[in-house]
Amino acid sequence: MSPRRSFFQNAWVVDDVEASARAWAEQARIGPFFLFPHLSLEKPAYRGRPSTVDISLALAQVGPMQIELIQQHDEGPSQYRDSVPAGQDAIHHVAAFSDDLEADLAYYERIGVELAFSGLVAGTRVLYFDTHRSIGCMTELVERTPSIEELFGHIAEAGATWDGTEPIRLLPLD
Repeated sequence: MSPRRSFFQNAWVVDDVEASARAWAEQARIGPFFLFPHLSLEKPAYRGRPSTVDISLALAQVGPMQIELIQQHDEGPSQYRDSVPAGQDAIHHVAAFSDDLEADLAYYERIGVELAFSGLVAGTRVLYFDTHRSIGCMTELVERTPSIEELFGHIAEAGATWDGTEPIRLLPLD
């Protein structure tokens, strides 16, 4: 495990994912945003217990940085509500790839950082660590897999060639 991380994503929890994506596209000129409405999370566990959370998210790429916008539709406890109250928009996490999630999990446990969430998104394991109080936001680790690299590559290519049209697009996850 490398002592350094290469973060590729900044993420915000927002009150309205589509309105936020449109604002980012218009004001920051970042797009297109790929919308994943009511995303299904597989095997979600919040703070060690099985959970459910109803979220929609939107992803866009600008240069080397991916922007993620997340809207939680329900009022249940979650890693999102831990740091961003309902009705507010705020930075939530930074994300990096992991080539060894088990080693990374052991590392965070060893330094006393709690695992806030684990689950699968589109078949890819993701872990959220509660670094909110120490660095101001959560830390997400995404398992590096060919399928997630293909998805993120598609989003990056669209961002590199975006002409300002169709700022929000649907992209189904298989």
